[in-house]
Amino acid sequence: MDRHLLEYIEQPLFARTQNLFAYVSDFNEQARAFYRKLGYQEGGSTPDLLVAGFSEVLVRNTVGPANGGRSLIVPFPITLARYPGQRSSPTVCENFVLDLATSPTASAIRGPMKVTKLLHTRMRVNDLEAAIRFYTTILGLEVIERKTSPRGSQLAFLKTPNSDELIELTCFPPSGPVRVQEDLIHLAFQVESLDRAIAFLTAQGIPITDGPTQTSSGSRFIFIDAPDGYEIELIERPPGVTIV
Repeated sequence: MDRHLLEYIEQPLFARTQNLFAYVSDFNEQARAFYRKLGYQEGGSTPDLLVAGFSEVLVRNTVGPANGGRSLIVPFPITLARYPGQRSSPTVCENFVLDLATSPTASAIRGPMKVTKLLHTRMRVNDLEAAIRFYTTILGLEVIERKTSPRGSQLAFLKTPNSDELIELTCFPPSGPVRVQEDLIHLAFQVESLDRAIAFLTAQGIPITDGPTQTSSGSRFIFIDAPDGYEIELIERPPGVTIV
């Protein structure tokens, strides 16, 4: 392997990770010197990984600390050098190369990750019970699951009629108070009748913060505030309109 081939391998990997790990045989001083020259640092060694009686040295190249991110251990040999006493490079080296070409990690590197579905949107709140009351009694959402996360967050998952995506409400006081910046984010819900929605909100003492406004498509919408400053948009669409 020469410097240009290594750089070709490193470029897509370092686009996804801060640290790259690989193995080099302990007896292969030429290869170890090559990688040290290119900035790789040697760590520990693993005995008998490829051939009994020989160790593979873990080497690392880095563009910064992981800081909670991902690191990749790339399953390819640094060289296919002949092991002392062996007539040829071990078959397992060839298998490692094939594994790299067909592994999920390699597939992700070769092309963009494919997102198949939006599952939920997480919103942290100060008072979980108050937030649940608003989203269920005012907007008509349904709580389908409640649980405690491993770190101690209280979670509630809410479902909207005719939608697969869930809303995850979470309360974790150690993270500090929640106050959403104005115009930072909003949730939009479709309603059958905006006039009936306004009448209902007025009866419940929920002020309209913006609207009613009509768009060029004929849709009408208003805004209200949910607990903690989250903005809610309510939209009435004419038949056949699929965008706002």
